[in-house]
Amino acid sequence: MRANAERRHDGMFLTDGLGSTRALTDIDGNVVAAYDYDAYGETIGSSGSIVSDYLFAGEQFDSDLDQYYLRQRFYDQNSGRFG
Repeated sequence: MRANAERRHDGMFLTDGLGSTRALTDIDGNVVAAYDYDAYGETIGSSGSIVSDYLFAGEQFDSDLDQYYLRQRFYDQNSGRFG
């Protein structure tokens, strides 16, 4: 499975009930990255060596815009609103 275009990730995405990525594991099951979010999807904590583009609610995060792409529109996790 690919975590992002720059670096290949061959482990697993561990998600919560909302589908948010909470951790990434390597092929042996060792946690290599972890993420924590507030209620609106802002990342409030992260650790590890792998960066994923798929974070809150399993949606793709655009780091250039600092927003999530939710199929037809962008979501600003800082304001909790769609752009």
